[in-house]
Amino acid sequence: MALPSSAPETLSSEFETRIAEIRDRQRRHFDSGATLPYAYRRDRLREFARMLEDYEDVFLDALHTDLGKSREEGWISELGLTLSEAKYALRHLKEWMEPDVYVSPLALQPSKSLVYRQPLGLNLIVAPWNYPIQLALAPMIPAVAAGNVAVLKPSELAPASSSALAE
Repeated sequence: MALPSSAPETLSSEFETRIAEIRDRQRRHFDSGATLPYAYRRDRLREFARMLEDYEDVFLDALHTDLGKSREEGWISELGLTLSEAKYALRHLKEWMEPDVYVSPLALQPSKSLVYRQPLGLNLIVAPWNYPIQLALAPMIPAVAAGNVAVLKPSELAPASSSALAE
């Protein structure tokens, strides 16, 4: 990633170095296998839901600052939806992690066929400006539930929301 040509070369180099460090750290974390166990995924989703509840006022204030959304509109259109998705994922996580059982072809009987879902690795989530909290955080839920890691890039057009997400 490069900054606009008007930016000093050192800033561009520092920016690229920082992005590479984040990517490499997340890749190492995924490659370690730490994200695979049920307990890890469950705990991250619980922390995620708790974060939404703990920072509710911060997020709602940011949405008001960036988009003029009332607290009710911010809750209904962004936080409430995201929190309910996180809770839904928590309720169904164990079931989603179980392998799917299929009938094996007759020639392979009496065997059984199992399909195990495997995470793909590192995900980049780029959030738009119009729903800066919901469209930043909601995609993280299935990524984490699947055992992936994610890097979030909030919208620069919603600075208060970006700041709240960073906090």
